[in-house]
Amino acid sequence: MVFVINTNTSSQVTGVFEKARAKINLALNIVGLYPDGYHKVEMIMQSISLADCLKLTGISEGLELEIVRGGIENDLSGDSSNLAWQAARLLKDKFPQKISGVKIELEKNIPVAAGLAWGSTDAAAVLRGLNRLFGLHLTRLDLEKLAAKLGMDVPFCIAGGTALARGRGDELKSLPDLPAHRILLINPEAEVSTAEVYNLFDELICRGAENEKAFPDSGPEPDSYSLESLLELIKGQKSISWQEGWHNILQPVTFRLVPGLAELEEKLYDLGAVHVQMTGSGPTLIAYFSRKSQLEETLNSWQGQEKVIPARFSCRYSLE
Repeated sequence: MVFVINTNTSSQVTGVFEKARAKINLALNIVGLYPDGYHKVEMIMQSISLADCLKLTGISEGLELEIVRGGIENDLSGDSSNLAWQAARLLKDKFPQKISGVKIELEKNIPVAAGLAWGSTDAAAVLRGLNRLFGLHLTRLDLEKLAAKLGMDVPFCIAGGTALARGRGDELKSLPDLPAHRILLINPEAEVSTAEVYNLFDELICRGAENEKAFPDSGPEPDSYSLESLLELIKGQKSISWQEGWHNILQPVTFRLVPGLAELEEKLYDLGAVHVQMTGSGPTLIAYFSRKSQLEETLNSWQGQEKVIPARFSCRYSLE
C-alpha cells in the first residue's frame, strides 16, 4: 500500500511509503545448470506478512539511504552495496529527466541472510515506489525485467503473492492466491552464504554413488523431485494439509553447514508442527500447524536463542 507523505502546491506527490514483504519457498527444486554455471531452478514462492518498511522521498539530487533500526539488530550497509540503493540507481539512470534524486529510509524487520529475500524485497519495493512517486508508468512486466538485473528473487517480489518461478528465478507465472495460512518462522540467527550452499549441493550430487549418503532420509533425491502435483493442488484451489510432498532440495545441504538445524526441526515436530521446511538456502525454518492453538502455544512457550516470528501468507501487491 502506498500513502502520500506530503505534496507541493501543484499537488504532485513528493513521498510514499512502501511495504517490502518477505518471501518463503513452499517448494524448491534444482533442475539443471546453465552454461555459465548458474543453477536452473523451479520454485513455488509465497509472500508473507513479515515486512520491511520504506519511505521514499524525492530530493534535489543524489541518492541517500538511511537504515532505521526495526525488528532486527544487524548492522546493515547504507551504501551502494545495498540492493535498495542499487534499485534506486537503476531507475535514476534510466529516467534522469524525471528522477533528480531520491532519499530512502529503510526500516529492517526481515532477518539478514535467512532465505527470506531480505534485500531482494527491498529492491522490489523501491522499484514499485519510485514508479508511482515519479509517474514512470512502468508495467508489471517492465518492473520485473528491471528487477531481474538486481537479483534472482527480485522479480517475484515485484508482485509477490503465490507464484511459480523457473529458469534463474525470473520466469514467473502467477498462481491463485493461497488462503492466509498462519506459520512460524524460526531463525537461528546464523547467516548462511547462498553461494556456499549451492557449491556444496553441486559437490554432493556430483559424487555419483555417494549421493545416497549425501541425502539420507531427507526427502526425494534431486533427480526425482517434481512440483507438478503441488502446482495442480494450488491451481485447483484444494485444501492443503502440508503432507503432499512439499520439499526444499537444498535443505539437507544447509543442514550440513549449520549445526543444530536438524535438532531444531525435530523440536518443532515434537511441539506439534505437521510440517517443517527450510526456506531458500536457509537457515530459517518454516513450521506449519494444523491447529491455531498449537502454533500459539509453541510461540508463547518457546525456549531457546532462536528468533521465532509469527506470520501469515499474503496476497499479491496491487500495482495500479
